[in-house]
Amino acid sequence: MMISVRSIPKTFRRAGKEFTDKPRKIDVDEETLAVLKAEPLLVVEVLPEEPVTDNDNPETASEKKTKTGSKTGGK
Repeated sequence: MMISVRSIPKTFRRAGKEFTDKPRKIDVDEETLAVLKAEPLLVVEVLPEEPVTDNDNPETASEKKTKTGSKTGGK
């Protein structure tokens, strides 16, 4: 899951990662999320999951182009 994390002090290390006072997006598992949320010197926000669209999937997008077709080498 994606989270946004920033530290209250200028820099801070936890869970093998360095954080600054600027928000940073990272992908974490449940265990790492629990460790980071328990740290009082970090501000942690779980980000909403972004829906996957056909435009996000290059394979699906290329299939659509093939199905709709394009005229090449026409008269």
